[in-house]
Amino acid sequence: MPNPRTHPNECLSGFDVLLYDLSYINQDFWKTSGIDFGLMFNTETASGAQWGVALNGGYILDYEITSEGRLFDGVASHNGANQGVPMPEVRGNLIFDWERQNHYFRGTVRYISALDEDNPNNTMTEERAFTTLDVLYDYTLPGGNGSRTLTLSVQNLTDEVDPLKHGNLSTSTSMIYDVRGRRVGLAWRQSF
Repeated sequence: MPNPRTHPNECLSGFDVLLYDLSYINQDFWKTSGIDFGLMFNTETASGAQWGVALNGGYILDYEITSEGRLFDGVASHNGANQGVPMPEVRGNLIFDWERQNHYFRGTVRYISALDEDNPNNTMTEERAFTTLDVLYDYTLPGGNGSRTLTLSVQNLTDEVDPLKHGNLSTSTSMIYDVRGRRVGLAWRQSF
């Protein structure tokens, strides 16, 4: 697999994933349980290329909250009616890596399952899954023992628009979706 010195983890690593960031206020009970999973396969071909495939993510079994004396099941919900956080049932990443000589490529498909709107006042909320594709290409210049690398990255390559909550992009879903759309990065690394 790639050398961490030549392939920065700040550029779409796919493994540095925060699956669920939970917080709560004004609640007397909160319980969550789930399954995190991670599978990886790496190999080297006869031509010297290395490649790998990985699948990681989480599946939420329970997300129970009490608010104003009522118990809520918050899995797969925006949880706007109970002061909980948006909680998709499934989040996952499928990652493909390929490296040969000075070239390195990574593609990451990111998936977030649909969230149901539990607040009847939010009639314009889109209840759909969200999938994005991120790609990264590194070229390490010859000589210098891998100390000079040019990186091109594109996050959300297909420019998917995250599901709207009540007809707009909401801060309550910012920990789930990234509203910035497609982002392109170009980086030069020089080590001394």
